[in-house]
Amino acid sequence: MMSDPHTNDNLGLKIDVELASEDLRRTLFWYNRTKLILIGIFFLFVLFMGLAGVALMSASTARSQKPIAALLVTALPALLPAGLSGLVLLSLMFQIRRQARVIADASEPTRFSFSNDGMDAVTETTSVHTNWSKYKKAVETKTDFLLFPQDRFFYPIPKHFFRNELEIQVFRRLLSENISGTLKLLAD
Repeated sequence: MMSDPHTNDNLGLKIDVELASEDLRRTLFWYNRTKLILIGIFFLFVLFMGLAGVALMSASTARSQKPIAALLVTALPALLPAGLSGLVLLSLMFQIRRQARVIADASEPTRFSFSNDGMDAVTETTSVHTNWSKYKKAVETKTDFLLFPQDRFFYPIPKHFFRNELEIQVFRRLLSENISGTLKLLAD
């Protein structure tokens, strides 16, 4: 390995990445954001409708002087869908956290080298080269770059591993010049 991991010469850009569970959790939440938002909206809608139903039943119960136990028995089915959707939402969030922890524990520090030829990833046990043509998509978020060699699989490259803004701009340029698939980059 080279003495300066951030050398930006004719060979390209080199960065050392050691993913932590926070990096993976952030990217997994970003990747699953649509599911989380839709489930959250469904949860709020069902909860609101369930509470509205309970309020209507409570108003009719107050007029007819039925016991509170009867109200609870009728309210439970109205609130059960909200409880189940909330459980699904919490389950997805905990699964993302657990998956991030497991992946971080199993990952090794990686030296990424980026050039016009593609990406090289080198760890103590593995070395792999991937041509840019193999990437279907590249996405830049506020905090990360995500490289997708497959539809549901991505390599997260957190921006905090770049030494400065110039290296981020060089990487952004490499992506824009070499990725032929979908490219979603932030403006310089």
